[in-house]
Amino acid sequence: MKKRELEYKDIAGNLPYGLKIMDFESGMVYTLLGYEIDTTLTKILLYEEEDWWNLSNFKPILHPPSDLYRTITHNGKEIIPIVELAKIACPPYHEWELFTDIAVSIRANRFITGKFSYCESEGYFIYTIPDSDVKNSVKNLPQLFDYLHELKIDYRGLIDAGLAIDCNTLGEDNPYK
Repeated sequence: MKKRELEYKDIAGNLPYGLKIMDFESGMVYTLLGYEIDTTLTKILLYEEEDWWNLSNFKPILHPPSDLYRTITHNGKEIIPIVELAKIACPPYHEWELFTDIAVSIRANRFITGKFSYCESEGYFIYTIPDSDVKNSVKNLPQLFDYLHELKIDYRGLIDAGLAIDCNTLGEDNPYK
């Protein structure tokens, strides 16, 4: 079996959102601005640097999928990603909150009208109606995955493959706080 390597498709969606990468030799963190591929060398352009660097010295810093169900800081605001994703996927329902490991839509009388979650092992979102086994199709998929990129959520399994760094392991040096 071929060893998995970091590919540009793994990080390209994150580029517009200030993806941070770490030089794993020095521990320095940079913002990835772009990349160039030629026949002899794969190069990246880093924030605050004018030179091109070889990507093999760096790993992207990402949120693990479990952060979908935790409060994280995004653009200076504390959010729960799965709740924000539910608002995008199911616009008719406005009141969403976290309930264990799913987002639930709540009416004023505290009646649950819908459940929204992400199936990490299969890579898809699920919307169900309570007391029903019917799984509804989720709308706005491009917007959902764009938002996962914006939040820098590792839905591609890069952290588990050793190709990315879990931002939570960096403690106070977490660049996304």
